[in-house]
Amino acid sequence: MRSRSMLILGLLAVLLQACAIPNAPTVTIEPTQPSADTGPIRIGFGGLDFERPAYQPVIDAFNVANADLQVEFVPLESLLQGGGLNNIARQVAESADTFVSMLADRDPTYLADLRPLMDADASFDQADFQPGALPSGPLKVLPSTISVQTVSYNQDLWNAAGLATPAASWSWNDLLAAAEHLTRRQGDITLVYGLNDGQDGRLVLQGLLIEAGVSLAPGADGSLNLDQPEVAAVLTRVADLIERGVIFQRPAAGGLIGPDVIGKEIRDGQVAMWLGGSFLFGRSGSETPDLAVTDAALPSLPRDSILSSRGYAMSIGAAHPEAAWRWLSYLSRQTISFGGGLVFFGLGYDIPARQSLADTARFWEGLPADRAAVLRATLARAQTLPPPASEQLRDNLGSLLQAVLGGTPVAQAVIDANTRLSEQLLDRAKTPTPGAATIQVQLPDPVVVPESATRINFGSFVSDPAAIRQLAKQFHQQQSGVYVELVPPSFGGGEFSIAAATNGLDCFAWPDPPSSADRSNLLDLQPLLDLESANAAAQPMRDDYPAQLLAPFGADGRLYGLPYAVNLRALNYNRDAFNAAGLEAPRADWSLDQFLEAARRLTDKREADPQYGYSIAGGVVSDLLAFLSWQDAQLVSGSASTRTLQFTDPKVVQALRSYIELLRDYSPHTSLPGYRSDSLFGGAAGLGQAGQIGMWYSSGFEGIVVRIDGGSATTPPDLAVAPPPVGRHGLTNADYTTSGLYISAASAHPDACFEWLRFLSQQISGLGQQFPARTSVATSAAFLSQARPGAAELYAAYAAALNQPTTAAERYDGVDLFWLLQALDKALQGGNLDQELAKAQSFTEQYLACTTAGESPESCAKSVDPDYQGGGPLTR
Repeated sequence: MRSRSMLILGLLAVLLQACAIPNAPTVTIEPTQPSADTGPIRIGFGGLDFERPAYQPVIDAFNVANADLQVEFVPLESLLQGGGLNNIARQVAESADTFVSMLADRDPTYLADLRPLMDADASFDQADFQPGALPSGPLKVLPSTISVQTVSYNQDLWNAAGLATPAASWSWNDLLAAAEHLTRRQGDITLVYGLNDGQDGRLVLQGLLIEAGVSLAPGADGSLNLDQPEVAAVLTRVADLIERGVIFQRPAAGGLIGPDVIGKEIRDGQVAMWLGGSFLFGRSGSETPDLAVTDAALPSLPRDSILSSRGYAMSIGAAHPEAAWRWLSYLSRQTISFGGGLVFFGLGYDIPARQSLADTARFWEGLPADRAAVLRATLARAQTLPPPASEQLRDNLGSLLQAVLGGTPVAQAVIDANTRLSEQLLDRAKTPTPGAATIQVQLPDPVVVPESATRINFGSFVSDPAAIRQLAKQFHQQQSGVYVELVPPSFGGGEFSIAAATNGLDCFAWPDPPSSADRSNLLDLQPLLDLESANAAAQPMRDDYPAQLLAPFGADGRLYGLPYAVNLRALNYNRDAFNAAGLEAPRADWSLDQFLEAARRLTDKREADPQYGYSIAGGVVSDLLAFLSWQDAQLVSGSASTRTLQFTDPKVVQALRSYIELLRDYSPHTSLPGYRSDSLFGGAAGLGQAGQIGMWYSSGFEGIVVRIDGGSATTPPDLAVAPPPVGRHGLTNADYTTSGLYISAASAHPDACFEWLRFLSQQISGLGQQFPARTSVATSAAFLSQARPGAAELYAAYAAALNQPTTAAERYDGVDLFWLLQALDKALQGGNLDQELAKAQSFTEQYLACTTAGESPESCAKSVDPDYQGGGPLTR
């Protein structure tokens, strides 16, 4: 189920911060001198495709001003697919001379030390950088932004407690005294937690140890010692604070903890102080209007816990380091604008590393004076912060704290942890140090386009850029008449619409079918399809699409696009969990009772790592409608013009009651996630990664994203898909979504675009985790062999329904289910379902009457309900 106002563009950050591997080889730089007859020196600059529109104008300006150098953007997506973080780091450093990087204060193996180049450059103004931005010693990253972590607090709770404004130099003792003062308990129940440090108390533990004089970094001999009275005293204190609710810790049973969950607790006044306020309430000083938030400086912590840098790095394999440095020096003086409100997240508030750029952007003036003072004070003491803590020590502190909370005597827990730590450090010391490594950057061969080729600009807003680039290469090799210039997505002004985002493109892939307003910007493809059909030697393209997939792309006898990839709602399941419970695989003819019985048998909440039979893994609207498909219960009846809401129909009420019971008894959910505009995160990904979820719905067969940790991927559970009940009342928007391929009405090369789009429609790569829209491709052995087990059965179950009329899908268009979801959320938390559903139906009926009269959805929602926090109406 798709709502445009809730569409979130997921952006992948460069993973080079994880490239620091213990005992990595030392490296050498072996520059080569350019030959006089080789032309300009080529310098590769690596980044992700979505970054290219921001950097390309800067690259072009630099190239014009430096005729002896030519910087080329090198996309890196294809290198981030796996193989271990050390291997990824090496591949990146072999693919580009310079690149964007997010790094902590560690020493990445394949990054050159920029300090000698910087110190030798008399034109480089080091004094222009913020205090602490350029650390002493080796400089592996030339920073563009500095992220500063702060502690945020609820100003209303703070004032009500009569607390004074924190001093910039306050200690952990001061902070924890305030946290104790802010904590509210009722018996064994904590009503207000004093502090959430984001690490279940481990960050507080580090801070108190530093203040107690305990070193968190190895000594000169490489040793660390936890068996000290100061450690036992601090440990006892932190455990006591957690047990008394002063410091928040996640439930031992493994509840859902994520940005929206923590954010809700903060908004509801259940957490008085927390770290990460910038994640929860925006980057520009704007918080939710009903919550006053103030920042304070963090007391002493290891430098990498308070400051982090995002910037630019150079490969040790750069053939021309002096030339590459000239480019980085220039780049560091430029303001890079990503537009559309897209920002990169560091530890906390991102500050321009150069003071001149901060002044140009009026960065400090844009912040509240108290917040600016906190950030400036933190930067001023950057050089005095302790070095990063030993990774082994951090891990042992966490397990040590949990052991004490679990009942192990403090003295014994310290002895055990110290023994483990000593053994780990000894094993590390015994590991031979690898010899020096040498790598060499290999830039892609320059692209040579025949003068006779027709050049078309293509942009994909739905596909894996690396896969599309490889497909374009294959397309070029197959014929020489058309050259596809891949243009990265651009969201200037933040407007996500065909008209705004595709200006200048000949053709493109878009995540939705076209709206009526989009059609004037799109070429009618029917004549091209008719010509293709007349010349087709085999099955024509137009006969290779299910009727229901084509329908939203047509109007008035015209066809404004072609379906590209389709998400089919699937029941994902953990085969390991099913086998352990003695359950057979789900089938399309399962009854609701069989589904619920499986959820019951897959649930065991008694263990430390509980197992749940079911979870919401994606959009809650799609999840709800998927559940209702098991029953003869329809939220909306009739067609789009004659529809009637049935929230209070007895069959619907009973079905919704079953849904609440499913979540309450067999899932980790204690509230309904992801339906409010200020709480868009849903699901239980962390639990799914650990194999703790038995079943969940999703669009397609994507299942669970596997966490990368410590240089290798966690082994995922054995996952498969099965078809849910399909088409009992016709397909709805919840059953499938379709992206499309389009040609711009203004394109001068529609025939060339059509050749490229026809080629794309036959490919199985670049689709992410979706099905190809063309039936012949979706049922091909090549596609099914690389899809998740059960994909063939899933598609077969949908095949007949996808060729039926679309009335069922249309009846949901324009309906906003916010009030229904709010009713379910309240009922899940103990409210009266019948009363809440009656209110939800009344609100929704008023809303639909308003929109039918011609008012905008936004104004109607607010006029009906001033407290509305939904994401807008549903669209196909």
